[in-house]
Amino acid sequence: MSATLNMGVERPAVKPIRNTRDHYKLVNSLWPKGLPKLEGPEAVSAAKRLWRVATGKAWKGTWAIGRGNHRTYPRGSRFLVNPHQGWHDMVHDLSHAAHMRVNRRGKPHDGDHARLEAKLIRYVVDHGWLDGKLKPKPKAVPSLEDKTRARLQRVAQLIKGWETKAKRANTALKKLRAEQARLLRKLG
Repeated sequence: MSATLNMGVERPAVKPIRNTRDHYKLVNSLWPKGLPKLEGPEAVSAAKRLWRVATGKAWKGTWAIGRGNHRTYPRGSRFLVNPHQGWHDMVHDLSHAAHMRVNRRGKPHDGDHARLEAKLIRYVVDHGWLDGKLKPKPKAVPSLEDKTRARLQRVAQLIKGWETKAKRANTALKKLRAEQARLLRKLG
């Protein structure tokens, strides 16, 4: 019998793992030392992709950034992702939620969960997410001249809009004055 955590890649035959502690020693050894800090948008992006990898489907509800003592877990149709947990706990909690969604009769820390968590850890490491590939690109800060040009363009648009409104108002006033004159002629 071969012990595999890498879905499909054969490993040398070893003694089967019987208890949870041994499962998670192996799973936790997949993480590199010194995990980087996880940030909000990066955490949500990672969670969305990991959920799809784990379940084969996208989450139908909404995603939100959590904080404080909230764990990464779905709450109704809203999936709360807490970046302050860090990579390790975020992947662990997400794997629990996905495992319970896919394997409803499975136990929280059984071998299937350990294999799923190992699969997600490998996915994170192999795709370079710990190197910051999911972090949003910093936006270019516009210079003062660019800001002034943008504001000048906006003012020109506003002037054009108000001139159009003034033309419509003049046309409406002409029509109303003509109607007023017609009514005055009728009266007298």
